[in-house]
Amino acid sequence: DYETATDSSVQSTAGPQKKDFMYKLKAMKRRTIHSVKQAAKKFENTKDPEYEALYGKFMEVDARTEKLARCLEQYVKAQETFVSIGKELADTMLEFYEGDPPLRSLAMAFRDTQTQLQEEVHPALATQWSEQVASPAQRMLERFKAIKE
Repeated sequence: DYETATDSSVQSTAGPQKKDFMYKLKAMKRRTIHSVKQAAKKFENTKDPEYEALYGKFMEVDARTEKLARCLEQYVKAQETFVSIGKELADTMLEFYEGDPPLRSLAMAFRDTQTQLQEEVHPALATQWSEQVASPAQRMLERFKAIKE
């Protein structure tokens, strides 16, 4: 400590001194880091109109795809509800028109149609719907999610 104090007091009274090698090296390092940071800021602020246009389109398609997936899910649920309520309605109509032979025969035909719809048509339709619409939409959503991450 004594030598440092003596050296600094000598330097301050002796006038301008030449900077030593370590001082110059540290200053060069500081200036280099500052230059790199400034260059990085310029790079971050660079605008690419083509990229921004493509990114905007991607986000638009992503939002539309998510909306489509929600609507598809609601549609499938509505179909299932329609089929189950139709079967219930047919059974209720059959009970209601039990005493009226001409209307009872119409109620039986309606019930047979609803039973066929529930047991044959709806399962086949649901399978095709899942394979050709819902699964591809889900895969697209998963790809978009992976891209966004």
